[in-house]
Amino acid sequence: MNETGREVGEKDDVTFSLSGVILPTDDALFDIWEIAPAPAASFDLGAMPPPNEPTWRIRLPATPERGIAILNDRQAALQQSMDTMEQAHRRLERVGDSLSYAMTPGAGLPLDTLETIAAPERRLQAALFAIQSPASYEAQWGRRAREAYRRWGLFLEQMRAMVAHYARVETEMAGERIGRTDISWTGDFATQWEAQVTGEAMSLHIRSVHLAMTSRIALLRLLTVIG
Repeated sequence: MNETGREVGEKDDVTFSLSGVILPTDDALFDIWEIAPAPAASFDLGAMPPPNEPTWRIRLPATPERGIAILNDRQAALQQSMDTMEQAHRRLERVGDSLSYAMTPGAGLPLDTLETIAAPERRLQAALFAIQSPASYEAQWGRRAREAYRRWGLFLEQMRAMVAHYARVETEMAGERIGRTDISWTGDFATQWEAQVTGEAMSLHIRSVHLAMTSRIALLRLLTVIG
């Protein structure tokens, strides 16, 4: 037995998935949500199909105590991702401030554009400075930047379509659905409970809805940071 009271080697049937959106990466969103494959293709260089209604699906094991522990763990992981995102935002702001200073006539390069900053910032600043030289920019960065802008535009269109809806959250325990909640832009919650659902199961679904909504807020925050 381990500290959670489970047999060693016992595996939970656990899934956290998000469908109805297309992200430009195959990585799990916030290391939590697996992105369900798009009907036609994943993020592609061509036109992407519009997303269906975004649906957050959570499959938990049969034991309510394990479900609570898993949801608490995912909530903590999401908070860590949000903290990291805010740190990245502050670092990006410093890069922007440095670039603005460097572009001031007669200012010269600020100290933190040299070797006193981390490698990611140096690479970003090199790209930003290259943009200021059209000939060099076109030769070294033009094609890649145009492709990045195009992909970003497609991604933003996907996100615009995603936020046109709000969200649906579905929770299962051991393969049996507990409930489904639809949330509208007006803030209305409509939940359909399965027959003979227990109070413990209801509590797990409410926790699932909270995690999904917090994740959605974090995703929109991520977009603003990148933008």
